[in-house]
Amino acid sequence: MTESINLNDVKHIHLIAICGTAMGALAGMLKKKGFRITGSDEGVYPPMSDYLRDLGIEVMEGFRSENLDVNPDLVIVGNTVKRINPEAQEMVRRNIPHIHLPGALSEYFLKLGHPIVISGTHGKTTTTALCAWVLESAGLDPGFLVGGTLKNFNSNAKVGEGKFFAIEGDEYDSAYYDKVPKFYHYRPKTGVITSVEFDHGDIYKDIDHIKSVFTNFANLIPHDGYLVACADFPHVLDVIKPAKCEIVTYGLTQNADIRIRDLELDENGAKFSLFRKDEKISDFRSPLWGSHNASNAAAVAIVCLRHGLSIAQIQEGFDTFQGVKRRQEILAVVNDIIMIDDFAHHPTKVRETVKAVRARYPDRRLFCVYEPRTNTSRRNFFQDVYPISFYGADFVLIAPVYHSDQIEKDSLMDPGKLAGDIRKKGIEAHHLAGVDDIIEFLAENTKSGDVILIMSNGGFGGIYKKLPQRLAKNKDWQRKRGKIIV
Repeated sequence: MTESINLNDVKHIHLIAICGTAMGALAGMLKKKGFRITGSDEGVYPPMSDYLRDLGIEVMEGFRSENLDVNPDLVIVGNTVKRINPEAQEMVRRNIPHIHLPGALSEYFLKLGHPIVISGTHGKTTTTALCAWVLESAGLDPGFLVGGTLKNFNSNAKVGEGKFFAIEGDEYDSAYYDKVPKFYHYRPKTGVITSVEFDHGDIYKDIDHIKSVFTNFANLIPHDGYLVACADFPHVLDVIKPAKCEIVTYGLTQNADIRIRDLELDENGAKFSLFRKDEKISDFRSPLWGSHNASNAAAVAIVCLRHGLSIAQIQEGFDTFQGVKRRQEILAVVNDIIMIDDFAHHPTKVRETVKAVRARYPDRRLFCVYEPRTNTSRRNFFQDVYPISFYGADFVLIAPVYHSDQIEKDSLMDPGKLAGDIRKKGIEAHHLAGVDDIIEFLAENTKSGDVILIMSNGGFGGIYKKLPQRLAKNKDWQRKRGKIIV
C-alpha cells in the first residue's frame, strides 16, 4: 500500500497493465503533471501504444519481474492484474509502495477539487461525457475521466485547471487486493445515480448485493453535497433513502422532484421540458437519440444548474456535444446502408438502444447484431429477458458467446435458444457460427436504405472494418459507384 511513502515525494510511477483504456488515460494525466511514467502490458498495440509512445512513455511488452528494475517510487496496479502476476509479486517482494487506479485518481486528481461522480448500471459513460463537455463549453475547464472517447476532445481524459472533475463512477472492483467498487474511492461531492439493476454477475451475487454498494455510494456524499437520482428505477429510490445530503430525483415518473415532460424524439435527437412540480424550469434540446438519453441529459442539466450554469450555457453545451465513440456511433454508410455501433450488452440497454435507433429511422429496415461478450451477458442470468429487448428490429443476428470455454456449461448463455425465443416474438432471428457468417448474411440480405445496429463491448472479430469492405463488393454497390463514408 502507500502508507510507507509520502506521495508528494514520488517522482517515478510504474503502471502494471498500462494499456487499458483507463490506465492509459491515467498514465497520460500523470505525465502531464510532471511524473516520469513507465509501464508494462501484454498485447501492446495501437491506438494505445501510439498514444503512450507519443507522450514519451516507455512501455515494456509482457509482465516480468525485471520490469521493476527501473526502480519506481510507486506502482499503480490495474484491476485486470492478478495476484500471481510476476510484477505484482515482485512489487510485494521489493516492498515497493503501490496503489490502484481509483486510489491514484483520488490522491492526485480528486482530493482537492469537486468530484462529480456519475454512477449507475446504464448511461454513466454518456452522462459523464456530456457533463464534462457542458462544463468545458461554459469555460470552467474541468478535469474528467470517462470510459469512452469523447469526440469533442478525441480523448477519454483531461487534466483541468478548474475545480470540477467529472468522473464515471464504476461499480466494478478496484484491484485484486481491494475488492470494492471503484467509486468508493472517488470522494463524491456531487453524485448522480442514473439507474440500478442487476449486472456484473461475476462479482455480485444478486440485486440486493448491487443495491448495497450503491447505498454505500450515496452515503459517501457529505452533508453539504448533492445527489441527483433517477426515479424511473425503483431500486434507485431504495438506495438513496439513507443518504445524508440533499437529494433531488428526476425522471419521467410523476413522483420525481424534477420531471421530464413533453418529450419528443426524432431523427435529430430529443426535445423535452423540465418541471419542478408544475413550474417549468426550461425547454431543452439534445442531439442524443432515445428517451434514455433524454433522461441522461436531464441529469446533466440538473447538476449544472445546481453549480451555477445558466440555461443558455447548458443548451450551448448540448448543441455542440459531438457524442462518445461506440455509443450509437454511425461508423459507415455504404450504398445508403447505415452501420451503427453501440456498447449495449445489458437487456435494458439493448432495449433502449434498439428503441432509439428505431425511432430515429422509422421507415428503414433494422438489422440488429448482438454479441454476448461481457462477463454477465455470456452467462444465462438474462436468458429469458433478452428476447423482448429486440422489439422494433426486423432481423436479429446473435453471435456466439465470446470465449464460451471460460464459462461453466450450466451457466452459459444459449445463443441458439435466444434466437429461437426472439422468433417466437415474431421477429426473424438467427444464431450464426461466427463473424464471417454474420457478414455474409448481411451482405446477401441487406439493401439500400437499411440500418445495421451492431452491439458489442469489444472488437467483435474485426466486424467494424470487414463489414463495410464486404458490402462495398456487392454488385449493386459496384454498379452505383458510390463511396464509403467513414
